[in-house]
Amino acid sequence: MKPTAPLRLLTAIAAAGTLGVAVAAGLGAFDSTLLVAHSTNANEDANAPKPKTQDPPTKSSAPSPPPSPSKPVTLPALKQPAKAFPNPKVPKAPDDDTPELTRLDFSLRQIAWNSLGVYDKKAETDCDISESKLAERGDHSFACDVMLTGGITVRYEIDATVGTKDVKLKWNATYLPVSKPKALHELTRQSYKPAKVACSMEALKLVKVGKNDGLSCTVTDITGTNTTYFGELLNDGSLIFLPAK
Repeated sequence: MKPTAPLRLLTAIAAAGTLGVAVAAGLGAFDSTLLVAHSTNANEDANAPKPKTQDPPTKSSAPSPPPSPSKPVTLPALKQPAKAFPNPKVPKAPDDDTPELTRLDFSLRQIAWNSLGVYDKKAETDCDISESKLAERGDHSFACDVMLTGGITVRYEIDATVGTKDVKLKWNATYLPVSKPKALHELTRQSYKPAKVACSMEALKLVKVGKNDGLSCTVTDITGTNTTYFGELLNDGSLIFLPAK
């Protein structure tokens, strides 16, 4: 029986088992927050000196190898951005009383926009389930495609559990899009004293989540040394570059 009151859409997201983003219906943007809990000993002497500790290194904080000290500086360095490439400004999310499939449509497009780093107003979504079918109680599995300008299509595999008061959805995307401006921004920001940067991609590229073999770029540092870097989407949706081993 189709519920008489509109269902509330709650979306729990895990892309390819690595990309975790919390999506709440009606919100205009996604937000990933890393919470780190630190414990202290209540009986510890407050005046006692405490040893300095460091957080364990992560992929995103791993420095690139510096050039050989014996090589002279021959090229001027590029100005390196201080912050990560920002998420684009997007329209307001649909209201809570909007049909569930319409709100899902917006949520999937926004995931693609944030990964891309660009708002694509011509993006379209096509799901192989109807609004009436999604309103039926029970479990449903279906797919949705987000078509972006430039012929790029992002495929989402979705599992839905429809209850009496809400719809819980989990999606899985093996690939997410990245724009060339975002890739060059992050490559310049993360590489060691770059003088020139280049990526082998068109305006948009689908990048496999959790793998660093799909986006290849080259950095020429201030000594004229060329280094290949591979881009990878992490589980928080950020794009990082690591030098080839």
